[in-house]
Amino acid sequence: MDNSIQDMDETFEYSEEKIFSLLEEKKYFQCRDELLKFNAVDIAEMLEDVMREYDMQKAVVLLPKDVSVEVFPNMDVDNQVEIINIITDPEIQYILDELDFDDMIDVLEELPANLVDKILEKTPKNERRQINTFLRYKENSAGSLMTPDYIELRKDMTTKEA
Repeated sequence: MDNSIQDMDETFEYSEEKIFSLLEEKKYFQCRDELLKFNAVDIAEMLEDVMREYDMQKAVVLLPKDVSVEVFPNMDVDNQVEIINIITDPEIQYILDELDFDDMIDVLEELPANLVDKILEKTPKNERRQINTFLRYKENSAGSLMTPDYIELRKDMTTKEA
């Protein structure tokens, strides 16, 4: 194994152990600081490990809201469902509002229908219509893979403008 990958693995494992220790000592701010040393994918993995061992509520409140939005789509569906079941409706709405549209669709596709309904009833009507359109596409069809976001380039634009 490449030394740099091995070093990263060891750093990850050390930090994860440190996070467990900090949680046991109820040092939540230090725990958050340790988590924030990593990218969203690594944080998701660490939180999932933490959630297996500790109270889910403690794991969820460790991160600032803006980081939570980046971490949430990287968690497995069971943990997403568990999080949605324990956070408040405004917190759910915040996460969904801040996710990229295609990430939000990916999350909603994986959630149980009752949770999707709960989320959609609080969504503005025009946005709900667009979400429902995307949710109806079959998995891996062109419609399910596309996004409503696009970049518009005009013929008269310079390379720098484009």
